[in-house]
Amino acid sequence: MKRYSPLTVVALILFCLIAIPSGSWALASTAVYLNAATAPSSGVTGLTNVNLTGSGFPSGVIPPGNVTISLATTCGGSAVTTTALSVKIIVGSSDRIQFQIPASLAAGGYFVSMSGTTGGGASFVSRNRPSGPGAGTGQCSALTVKANTVTLGSSFEGIDFDASSCGCFPPDPNAAVGGNYVVEVVNTQIRIFDKTGSILFDESLTSFFSSIGGFAGFPSVEYDDIAQRWYITGINDADFSKLDLAISNDANPLDGFTYFAIPVAASGHLADFPKMGYNVDAIVLAANDFGDGHTVVTAIDKAAALSGSLVDYISIPPGFQFRAFTPAQMHGALPGQPMWFMVTDGYSFPASTIRVSKMTNVLSNAPNYAATSVPVNTFDFPNVADQPGGPSSVNTNDPSTTQVDFRNGKLVTALNATDASDGFSKAHVLWYQVDVSGATPTLLRAGVINPGPGVSTYFGTVAQDTNGNLGFTWMESSLSEYVSMWVGSLDTRGNFASYDAAPGQSFMAVSVRAGDYSSVALDPTDGTTFWAANEYIGADGANDIWNTHITAFSAPPR
Repeated sequence: MKRYSPLTVVALILFCLIAIPSGSWALASTAVYLNAATAPSSGVTGLTNVNLTGSGFPSGVIPPGNVTISLATTCGGSAVTTTALSVKIIVGSSDRIQFQIPASLAAGGYFVSMSGTTGGGASFVSRNRPSGPGAGTGQCSALTVKANTVTLGSSFEGIDFDASSCGCFPPDPNAAVGGNYVVEVVNTQIRIFDKTGSILFDESLTSFFSSIGGFAGFPSVEYDDIAQRWYITGINDADFSKLDLAISNDANPLDGFTYFAIPVAASGHLADFPKMGYNVDAIVLAANDFGDGHTVVTAIDKAAALSGSLVDYISIPPGFQFRAFTPAQMHGALPGQPMWFMVTDGYSFPASTIRVSKMTNVLSNAPNYAATSVPVNTFDFPNVADQPGGPSSVNTNDPSTTQVDFRNGKLVTALNATDASDGFSKAHVLWYQVDVSGATPTLLRAGVINPGPGVSTYFGTVAQDTNGNLGFTWMESSLSEYVSMWVGSLDTRGNFASYDAAPGQSFMAVSVRAGDYSSVALDPTDGTTFWAANEYIGADGANDIWNTHITAFSAPPR
């Protein structure tokens, strides 16, 4: 037998290390052969869990975190990776590794491969079968990826600047839905559509409110699904201390309205930034008394108002609040239940609480207010947003709540602010869901709509459906995206989906004041379809300086 010196042995070992291609070391791993397609074979980004099935998985415990899933447009190509959610190994039967399709993937066709180690350190990797049935397959499974978008319904243009009877900005878009109708109001126009977008009624709000002194701004519309009536409000043009209130004669907004001029601010003052809500017993209007700098709440006896009489009660909530003390739309409320409000906790920023207030003895000039400061992540005043050709040119106003939605013992609201998700750089829509069914309001969920670096989101609104899903709308822009309207949904499992409902098409030339707000309303006919109204910029931003759009959508099926 030939003998080798120690130096020769070392040289042979070094030769082998150099001569063997680096990829060949993977041959020490156990080969796993995947089936041709994932199960299911298609799914939605950030939502669908899919299974890799096959044969040859090693025995022993495989921790999910030890498994790397690779998704590429070619088998073995440059990949997006994720880790497994679960592992189920039944040798020779139904070997399965489950993962969720990453939210970062674009829609399209992918090849999925995998590698990993057992808890004991044995490695494995998916490979093609070298021979026999299925030879040349097994390294990858095919997967079709679909975009994670909301389920869309009707979508149509709302009122634009050219048709607004105003010649002013911002539009203050607001819409509500009930029965077969969608009603939109802006500065200074009202339009009634059917659910396909056909226009049934179109009039200036100045003319609409002419019997009580006209209309001066800040429109709002709500459909009271308890009373099955429509409410439209805004500042009275003849007396800025009062608010206009129109109440429909029945559930059909084409059947006419009864009109009231509601005292809110002190005589001679301005009832600024008014907001509206309701419960079983009252219609509640709130505004900032711009003369005294405090919030005023006027509660209107609903039963009397529906009968054509005005019985109202005025009170001043405790605690400073520059903007309106935003009342909730109390869907599903019971007789005698309190009125709820959600606002920023004063007007000093940065802030790390929001204020949730409970109003009892509502139909009284001396109601009871109980306020709770609910801790949240720190937020600060929103920065001005970018648009292509206009860095820091789109005004995002301030961190005021503009709509509060109550359903099943929970409140939700949204506001504009900067936050820690990007180092307080860009304005984002922040949202909060608070449980008010117990003795003390408690934060259930909160979130930030932050699409990515350099993107601002603003003038957002949120509502709840009967299943607990959330529906959103917001405006969005960046140096590469014109001012657009988006909608989105968040289901009860935390899956978020979004859709660019009205993409911006040109430079917003008049952007020193945008918004000031938007709306999302749940369709009471099915309890799952949201209707959103918001601003965007159309193709002629130099002349038609703002546009609005209305989109119906729902959370994707789970």
